Amino acid sequence: MPAEQSDDSQHERIVIAATACFERWGVPRTRMEDIAKQAGVSRPTLYRYFASKDALQQAVMVRHIRRRAAALHQRVPRSGPSGPLILQALLAGATEPSDDHVSESVLGTEVVHDTARLVGESAAIHEAMHDYWEPFLRHAADRNELRDGVTIESAVRWLTMIVFYLLTLPEVGPPPERLAADLETFVVGAIITP
Repeated sequence: MPAEQSDDSQHERIVIAATACFERWGVPRTRMEDIAKQAGVSRPTLYRYFASKDALQQAVMVRHIRRRAAALHQRVPRSGPSGPLILQALLAGATEPSDDHVSESVLGTEVVHDTARLVGESAAIHEAMHDYWEPFLRHAADRNELRDGVTIESAVRWLTMIVFYLLTLPEVGPPPERLAADLETFVVGAIITP
């Protein structure tokens, strides 16, 4: 096996191990030793790939976002008016449970501020969120449905913030029966022309 493939495989194995550890113990209580043991690698090998637990948390989040985006893009075709597509993507990001429970492990009260910092600062997380939103926003731009002054980049940041807010503070958001209508009015309506 070429070295590059071996490195990619090792990297992925460590990220999967970190995901399992974060789910089991939470991010704050997971130690780098726990992740190394779960991945079946030595601590020096783990640190060769990830310099810190923050770096691992970021990698876990990026993998999670990319997996969610791939599933969403597969089931929601980009055709017709873009407003309903963006609303579906918002609801999927904010309310659909994931099969790997990553959201719960990185959004708990003990770690939410660290997660917020990563969401705000990480180029890799921003790129993953860009990939999540860009097909829907590109569809809107191609249909001339983006409001004046709204760029794909500014919409990505805004939509990412809204989803993060709804995931971390659901009790402050609208009740579930009003969520779709409020998102359509106050978020989608601010991005997409009627």
